[in-house]
Amino acid sequence: MGLNFLEEVVADYFRVVEEAIVLENVSFLVERQKGAGYSDIDVLAILPDKIIMAECQSHWLPSKSEEEEALERLERKFDLDAFLNSNRTIKELFPEKIKQHKIEKWFIVFRDTKKETEKWRELGEKCGKRGIRLVEAENIIYGLIHKLRQHREEKHRLGSYKGITRVLLQLVMQAKQNGYNLDEVIKV
Repeated sequence: MGLNFLEEVVADYFRVVEEAIVLENVSFLVERQKGAGYSDIDVLAILPDKIIMAECQSHWLPSKSEEEEALERLERKFDLDAFLNSNRTIKELFPEKIKQHKIEKWFIVFRDTKKETEKWRELGEKCGKRGIRLVEAENIIYGLIHKLRQHREEKHRLGSYKGITRVLLQLVMQAKQNGYNLDEVIKV
């Protein structure tokens, strides 16, 4: 289970929507100027054609003067060589995937407001230059809810979901029973 609800939602998104093998909070040793230390990948999703390393944050609020340093810290979270060199389990469990498949780096964060389109675009460009895909957390949540809407008729599925996804599925089912149109409630 994720350390925060966004990590849990992202992990469930990959399990339910993408049908991926998912590992959460996978730690690895990294070398730093002050010596070695541990970092972690919040969500590691292993799909048939790619592996996605996802860093999840509920907000992104560095000041302009701190932004470059924050982006460098984010980039270090995705240090693929350090991750693969210090995590024997991943290399042993998925050796062919590591060698043959594309590895994507996703930074998943809630967008502060829709009014800050320019700031969001700039952050996307800065992440892109570092090989990181910027993803709105809201899109992950909407994608998960959309898939759960497809499952709402299958009551046997309710017991197979855990945590926040189980709550979301219950809300989707309850909304239907009460006659709410989910398309009006959320934009999917």
